[in-house]
Amino acid sequence: MIQYRKTANELIERFFSSRLARNITFWMFFGLLNIYNYSVLKPGNVLSNLTALQLFVLFSSRFFIYAPLTYFNNLVLLPLFLNKGKYILYLTSITAVLFLGLYYVKFTVIQIQGLLPQEIVTDVKDLPPAAFLFSPLVFVLGFTMSKYAFDFYLKQRNTDKLHKENLISELDILKSQINPHFLFNALNTIYGLSISQQQTETTSNAVIQLSNILRYNLYECNTDKVPLEKEIEYIENYLEFAKLRRSDTARIDYSKKGNFSGLQVAPLLFIPFIENSFKHGPDKALESGWVNISIKVENDELTFICGNSKPNNKASSNNIDSGIGLNNVKRRLDLLYGKNYKLVIKEEDNLYSVLLKLDLQQSKQNKWRSIAS
Repeated sequence: MIQYRKTANELIERFFSSRLARNITFWMFFGLLNIYNYSVLKPGNVLSNLTALQLFVLFSSRFFIYAPLTYFNNLVLLPLFLNKGKYILYLTSITAVLFLGLYYVKFTVIQIQGLLPQEIVTDVKDLPPAAFLFSPLVFVLGFTMSKYAFDFYLKQRNTDKLHKENLISELDILKSQINPHFLFNALNTIYGLSISQQQTETTSNAVIQLSNILRYNLYECNTDKVPLEKEIEYIENYLEFAKLRRSDTARIDYSKKGNFSGLQVAPLLFIPFIENSFKHGPDKALESGWVNISIKVENDELTFICGNSKPNNKASSNNIDSGIGLNNVKRRLDLLYGKNYKLVIKEEDNLYSVLLKLDLQQSKQNKWRSIAS
């Protein structure tokens, strides 16, 4: 059903993107409307007695009467004068065209009605000029206004589409930047283990852990949202990897609470905060550093808390404005969640903490923040 709906939307979009298709549909509608009007005004079997040629003339009469004036206005006068701000010249030109068109319209109406049976036509030879001016004037103005309205709609739709595509492209770029950033840190970790000859087994375990982490990055993060359970499993694999190079005295506390089933979250949102905590916590003071991480889900609201110790060194600051990863995660939060998230960052003399709350219920209702869905 979803595939059929998507196909139908694509066909409708292609139709409205084609100016030729729109114009053909427009004139066919007026042709059918013309036949319907005659069937109402002239009840009986009058239409059934018409030949194929007469039905075609009746069907296409509005086109032959109004189309030349309308398209001359839209294709010549509008681009030449009105679109360039030459309003006086445009008003003068359209007035002249309409008055000159009086003779064309009267002549065309007479010729068309001459091809139809006398019982379904009206004698127009003695009608005043105003009768032939008013109808084309209203039609040309109406057609022009509808053209501008539809062009504005198409322009706005294309602008929105381009904006959405730019946001999607930006998100892809931001996400792709996270993977090399993590890989850079991970390779440093394995290098640190490999230079110690007594850490052969630990190095092997680190490579396996890194493999599991990269598998998630490569194969399971290529969508806007991933199952929350998968993202938490990824975090746990990362923490296991992180513990391999930290000393036993470096404390890493991790807890989770709540029902994560059926919930989705943008991938790789939390890792930059966790990486930052290790970088400025245990990595700065292996003997006394600590990292506390907790994830809780309650009433479809996710609360992520990440805190770390800080060494007594003012130069070592968890600056949210430094580093690729933290800047990216803030930008991704803005793009994907808009007003449906809360981010609080606190920095004190001896600790640094991040509090992130995500409204997952709102996220489910607006799966793509319309940037898009």
